[in-house]
Amino acid sequence: MIKSQSRRSRASFAAGAALLASAVLTQGCLQREVKKQNPNTSNVFVEQIANTAIDKIDLLFVIDNSVSMADKQEILAFAVPEMVKRLVNPLCKDVAGNTQPNPGECPSGTSPEFSPVDDIHIGVISSSLGGHGSRSCPRAEAGWNNDDQAHLIGSVRGLPEAFLAWSGGDAAAQTALVTNFATHVSATGESGCGFEAPLEAWYRFLIDPQPPQDIVLDADSKAVMATNAEGVPVVDGVVLAQRAEFLRPDGLVAIVVLTDENDCSAMDGGSYYSNAGFGYLIAEQTYDLPIATSACETNPNGACCFSCLQAGSPPDGCDAYASECSGGAVLSPSEDRANVRCFQNKRRFGVDLLYPTQRYVDALTKSTIVDARNGTTVDNPLLRGANGQARDPQLVFFAGIVGLPWQDIATAASLQSDTIMEYRTAAELDIKDVPVSRNGAETLASRWEVILGNPGLAASSKVCQDDPDLAGCGAAPVLPDDPFMIESITERTPGLANPISGDVIVASTSTSPTANDINGHEVNNSVVDDATYQDGGPANDDLQYACIFPLATPKMDCTAGDRSCDCGDEPSRNRPLCQPPAGGNATTTQNYGKAYPGTRILQVLRDFGANSIVGSICPKISTGDAQNPNFGYNPAVQAIVDRLAEKLAGKCLPRELTLNPDGTVPCEVVEASPSVAEDGVPLDCNLDGRDPVEPLVAEAVRKQLEAAGRCGGGSDTSCDDYQMCKIVELTDAARTECLTTPGEASAFDNAGFCYVDPALQNDAGDFIAGGAAANPIVANCPASERRLLRFVGERTPTPNSITFVACTADAASKDADIPCDPNDPACEIGGDEPVAEEMDP
Repeated sequence: MIKSQSRRSRASFAAGAALLASAVLTQGCLQREVKKQNPNTSNVFVEQIANTAIDKIDLLFVIDNSVSMADKQEILAFAVPEMVKRLVNPLCKDVAGNTQPNPGECPSGTSPEFSPVDDIHIGVISSSLGGHGSRSCPRAEAGWNNDDQAHLIGSVRGLPEAFLAWSGGDAAAQTALVTNFATHVSATGESGCGFEAPLEAWYRFLIDPQPPQDIVLDADSKAVMATNAEGVPVVDGVVLAQRAEFLRPDGLVAIVVLTDENDCSAMDGGSYYSNAGFGYLIAEQTYDLPIATSACETNPNGACCFSCLQAGSPPDGCDAYASECSGGAVLSPSEDRANVRCFQNKRRFGVDLLYPTQRYVDALTKSTIVDARNGTTVDNPLLRGANGQARDPQLVFFAGIVGLPWQDIATAASLQSDTIMEYRTAAELDIKDVPVSRNGAETLASRWEVILGNPGLAASSKVCQDDPDLAGCGAAPVLPDDPFMIESITERTPGLANPISGDVIVASTSTSPTANDINGHEVNNSVVDDATYQDGGPANDDLQYACIFPLATPKMDCTAGDRSCDCGDEPSRNRPLCQPPAGGNATTTQNYGKAYPGTRILQVLRDFGANSIVGSICPKISTGDAQNPNFGYNPAVQAIVDRLAEKLAGKCLPRELTLNPDGTVPCEVVEASPSVAEDGVPLDCNLDGRDPVEPLVAEAVRKQLEAAGRCGGGSDTSCDDYQMCKIVELTDAARTECLTTPGEASAFDNAGFCYVDPALQNDAGDFIAGGAAANPIVANCPASERRLLRFVGERTPTPNSITFVACTADAASKDADIPCDPNDPACEIGGDEPVAEEMDP
């Protein structure tokens, strides 16, 4: 929430005229038929298989530190310890999928859901990046943390450690880790900048090739990076140093955002995005934004939606709209309060001054990105590290605990029970199973459509300017089917219903904070607030709530000057937050917390896809036992761990392999690594379970490495520098042990791999890959996917190596009729030439 400020001197309209004018389990896709290899064939198919010997996790929490966040931070501090405990002491799981706590050693018939993770980095950054060059949110302001610069909170707030590092330990060590995390969360505080920028905060910390030391205005009133005496832009060395220390190139990365408001990541200058130099105006409270053309109200994505600052050179075919801008009209103060500058920019102002959400999707998925400062293409440090190491995009996760009704993302059981709270997965949010009415016709919508509708693409956006024929360019937005997710200052239409829960919008005159189970009722934002604004117009400085929830401890007797409380000026607006739970007039006691629609963050989560985890910052159960798995953010945190566990435990093979009669695999398994591995230990083909790789296969593997961007081309690593070893397939007693005996990989005397498929039989009816009985090795696999490649033995595969399966063209025909999972970027059908994994889905 932005600190209210009365307008000071108004910047002239002319001053802004330049605006806009100017390893236990490893497996891969392997869904096609695999046959006997022909060593005389020159055509070799190579496919990377995800090495799930994940021994490192980097967890980055991005926490909104604006006012009214303390209650949510406290709930998070309760939940995350359970997340950490489960990572370091995973649950025990039986073959039926039932789980139970791990007492230290899993009981007979069960096994750990994944190997304990003994190398975890946990960092916290805030949402405050200052005023982006404006006079708002100055870095040095007594009592406020307006600009944390995407530095780790531990360093900003003077804690003993910039971030927390877990390297294993006993119960006391786990308790200390939990306590220290709670300290980092609480240190984030709630006195940060009201122009929350959680998306840009993690982008700056993890991705930005030139994180700015500061943003200033140049002689043309454009935002630019501050420069030194020689005119060279000053990069924030602290961010780069902390990134290098925190982010490892070979582990799993999870970003978790906690915010009760929408993202307001204003553009910080640069040449790549149009109008990026004027992003600071979103935070410049002394500047009156101009009006937009009337076309913006009906279709903000249309070509004729533009700012009146562009009236001198309107888009083709839009001259008639320029006449609406005569006299240099600007929005009145009551139409342009600072606290609501960040929502629906294009519709209200004719120009979007926030970074497009695609910027953040690209950062999570592409090995190269565009440096928005100068438009050049550079390596993405999240997905491409030093020594040619490239992180598998499938090891990057993005979670958002944000403003939306929990009902929109809950499972059927959660909707039917008062005590159960579970979230749908990202894939389940795509299922079209919600009956809705559109244009008088009944249809089925996905949860994503219910939550976000279809925002479309503005004709003036970067992607549409580059490709005007791109689908969706210029199409009018489709509003969310859930009316509670529509961003609005004014009251939304009473009677509109959430299509999942049936809750309806209730007018602001209600005296019941539970008039509906989602946001209570609407708020009267049209009151005149002479104490804050002396212009006589309506306040119009807040949005309607997406959801509310009961506070465990009410905030008593709030005062008008208490920025951490929403009830200091009641009963004027009749906020449901401030009404007694039993009903009645609003008072100065705050009984409920609230959140606004987090549409920009949700859009990134939607577009990122399967590795997204979505939770509501309005918990279903917010009072009572904090250890209850359904309490607070425990369901969201457990959803995060459940999703991570799929990678930690190994993704099982969806289809069985066609093998030799004795159950062995007819292809080679190859590990590859740069000449100097990340841990300084090179590959050694003299180790147990290794053999040299024949030149034909080595050549094919190098071609795939190059195509994937790991060597050659724009990489600093030569493909010839890659070392390779063949990992041998186990035989005889060693194979039997691998197929049937659970345990840690390092506990096995013989190194190598085996293919475990307990149901697989040969033509004689013999079980040839692990037996027909319940096999604990595949206990963590879904019932339809209980098969995998298993690696055992010390350092197998070698840590930080990249693992491939190499077959001849006969063994992996491009005419195979078994397609790969289209969501798995490692799956490409091969043929006459070695085929590379596509690293940028």
